[in-house]
Amino acid sequence: MAGGPPAAEPFGWHGSLHNSLHNGRMRRSIPPTHPAAGSCVVWWAAAGEPAAPTAPPSLLDSTERQRWGTFWQAADRQRYAVGVVLTRLVVGAALGQRPEAVVIDRRCGWCERPHGRPVVAGGPAVSVSHAGGLVGVAIGPPADIGLCVGLDVEPVGATAHVEEVAADLLSSAEHDALAGVQDRPAAVLRTWVRKEAALKAIGRGLADDPRELTVSISAATVERWPAHQGTRRLVDLRARSGYVASLALLAGPDGQPALDGLDVQERDGDTVLRVVGPPLGGS
Repeated sequence: MAGGPPAAEPFGWHGSLHNSLHNGRMRRSIPPTHPAAGSCVVWWAAAGEPAAPTAPPSLLDSTERQRWGTFWQAADRQRYAVGVVLTRLVVGAALGQRPEAVVIDRRCGWCERPHGRPVVAGGPAVSVSHAGGLVGVAIGPPADIGLCVGLDVEPVGATAHVEEVAADLLSSAEHDALAGVQDRPAAVLRTWVRKEAALKAIGRGLADDPRELTVSISAATVERWPAHQGTRRLVDLRARSGYVASLALLAGPDGQPALDGLDVQERDGDTVLRVVGPPLGGS
């Protein structure tokens, strides 16, 4: 995995987000464009040093503010807030909306609590992941074309608990493939990140038995997954130094949209967050 953040480059979608960043603020009117139908963009941002603010950032809606208040640890509140704000900024740019106008539904399909996969009505497919000091937001083409995305990231140091992961969450085929691997902790971690990305993409997470899903330990591919009969693609990401990350892309059983030609890009989200300024536009 290559180290360091992705190289800086103009922030896409016909330059709308790039222009708003150059002006130091979100413009009132951004051309209403989604990420191109043939691309999926993953934005990476540092969570920053956790502070102890008295109020959550102003870009969080009332439901998000309530959830922000349920986190006991300042670091958890910080990661959550960065994920919400970054999502609202890049989705707002994609839709041509002010970020505070973006409505994100996170209701869990099982319990209705707001901890499920983020869904933006009429917007792009979205997935958010955070671990350690890194936050990632994946933005795909419009969700109504049938594409689902799932993003997962873990710190390399998470290998301390890999045997617990292996015992409880890996399939028998994955256990067999891992036998004799030289760097077993790193291989288990990479395998789990691929699996978690796929489970997040299908939208049910660990409500499905992860042992029913088998991914390759040597390549980013799904080998067996009875719960999803459509086409699927896994992509190992660069992320940033000290992290392992994967992106899952799922399509329907008719193979639409086509996944092989989908361009996956990684972008610098830190510059995006500077739009709202420290501490993330808090109130």
